[in-house]
Amino acid sequence: MLTNAPDSASTADKSGFLQVVNRICFDEKDQNKNQKHGFRESENEREQNAHTVRKYCTTSTVSPDITHATECLITFASTRLLRSPICSPQLGFQDRKLDRACDMLYEICSAQGYKNMVKSVPHAVRDLHAVYVTLISLDGSPQTKRWRTHYLLLLWLGVLLLNPFDMNSLVDDGTTLVAGIVQCCTEALNEPGPSRQAAAFCISTTLTRQDVSIHFMVDLVHQISSLLADLGSLESQAPFAAMGAVQALAAIYKRGDRTLLQKLADRVFEAVRPCLLDAKYGTIRILKHFVIKLVARLGIAVLKPRNASWCYTRGKRTLMMDGFESCYEVSDADEETGQRASVGVEDERFKHIVESAVGVLLQATCDSETKIRWSAAKGIARIASRLPRGLADDIVKNILSIFTDPGSHHNDNAWHGSCLALAELGRLGILLPKRLPESLSALEVALRYEVRHGSRSVGANVRDAACYVAWAFARAYPPCVLGLYLPALIEKILMTAVFDREVHVRRAAGAALQENIGRQGIQAFGSIGIKLTQTLSFSALGSCERAYIEMTPVIAKMGYWEAAFAKLLRELV
Repeated sequence: MLTNAPDSASTADKSGFLQVVNRICFDEKDQNKNQKHGFRESENEREQNAHTVRKYCTTSTVSPDITHATECLITFASTRLLRSPICSPQLGFQDRKLDRACDMLYEICSAQGYKNMVKSVPHAVRDLHAVYVTLISLDGSPQTKRWRTHYLLLLWLGVLLLNPFDMNSLVDDGTTLVAGIVQCCTEALNEPGPSRQAAAFCISTTLTRQDVSIHFMVDLVHQISSLLADLGSLESQAPFAAMGAVQALAAIYKRGDRTLLQKLADRVFEAVRPCLLDAKYGTIRILKHFVIKLVARLGIAVLKPRNASWCYTRGKRTLMMDGFESCYEVSDADEETGQRASVGVEDERFKHIVESAVGVLLQATCDSETKIRWSAAKGIARIASRLPRGLADDIVKNILSIFTDPGSHHNDNAWHGSCLALAELGRLGILLPKRLPESLSALEVALRYEVRHGSRSVGANVRDAACYVAWAFARAYPPCVLGLYLPALIEKILMTAVFDREVHVRRAAGAALQENIGRQGIQAFGSIGIKLTQTLSFSALGSCERAYIEMTPVIAKMGYWEAAFAKLLRELV
């Protein structure tokens, strides 16, 4: 039974959360009462329990209480699974106790993320039959009231399929089992609800197994091609089917073997080409997001899995260093080799895929959707880390050109996406020290970016992303590289942390400032660094009034009075 830990605060939310889990897993009287009073009363209680679990999980980080509760609920759910043979499922199977446990597990999963959930799901091989039989025995489609049970069973089945044992050693007919799992997941991929995400995870773990035929993946590619080709003329369910199929293929390209994925690279690229050329697909934002993810992973899959020798690396760092370890410089031989090398593909017929992927991702950094810009920024950096130096430098120059282009100054989406890409390029070592002056000049402008659009102003997301760039640079470069530009950079970050209008931007600037102080060493700041860290705490930056009244005199006494005066006089007064 779950109890409050003696060293933790006993709040009402935590007590209610633990009581709900205990009633489901351990209270036999409560379970008998639900059976006696019927489904209507259990449904009302389910809503109250779901609200209690959701409220606690959304306000708490991943804690031992939540992890232990997840394990208890999963263990209880495993006792309610069907243990009948695969060939004879019990169609119309209903178990309210299993549904109650899965309802609470879904609330935890939606608050903490399914990636954290799968870490607590048991992967015993003996549960494979039971989970699959229970899944195919559920009555109705995932759109019914039992869709949460369907969601959890798909996630559970996906975890069980990660076992490395041969499928024929687990069941009598492994091929039939795989075909049944693929069919079940394919049906769930057509749904508009969360079951689509769980089905994509399950089918990705299934089709990337070494003992599963490639024909299943070929069929999925053909399905995507037909759905995208006829998307405009089909019924309203078609967009969800297309989204599910692309999402599943993107998950496969994240998990699968490169040798296998390269065989389907041309087919996959031709299948998603309509989404890249026709503007009508851009109106389906979720579909476009998954297409950008797929294109990025497709470009990575056809490139050689290596880190280029020219990439900047800070080297080994220990707490005993004073922050001024020896700097790494790219040698002339590496530079010459990187300039002469061609695109690092193992087959020349894949070169157009890499070129198209880079072009699509660069264009996606200016998209109006934040998720698309973020996925594009990560994809660009990962592809550039496998390219020769000359080609990767062209990508860096293209990103930096946004900050100097007068025509893009009013496009806050382009500035935000470029900042995200710049941070990822620096974090992975693609942004070499010779590009630092241009990058830091762009960073200083982005930290004060604000544009009037009618009666409102935009630019808070750009300033937030600029703080992320400063945070990434602090981790990527040692003081001997960044030290020349550090005083001006710290001054700009400090003014943003104290005087910015948005609370999340002030806190992001505070985090960037603390990262620079911690990474660049005490010799770069002296005793002022610790004092700045204590003054600009997370809670202190939450109040704009406190930042102006209390923090401004403190930083003025530290020598930043001139910068503060200029900020107030030129930009805020």
